[in-house]
Amino acid sequence: MFRGLANYRDMIHDPVFWISLRNTLYYAAMALPASVLVSIGLALLLNAACAVRRFYRTIIFLPSLVPAVASALL
Repeated sequence: MFRGLANYRDMIHDPVFWISLRNTLYYAAMALPASVLVSIGLALLLNAACAVRRFYRTIIFLPSLVPAVASALL
């Protein structure tokens, strides 16, 4: 049963659609800048010339290395 553009008309008149669209835009507006700021902060921390630089790098990269090592051991 072909409905053409009726699905879009129904969507525009559905209040749940507008709530979900608002929530999606709110999430995008909050999550994207926050993730960019955290990423830049971590990058600056990993590049900082400080005494614990090697420790920071180990803590950040360790979660990506553990699965590879576990797979290699298996």
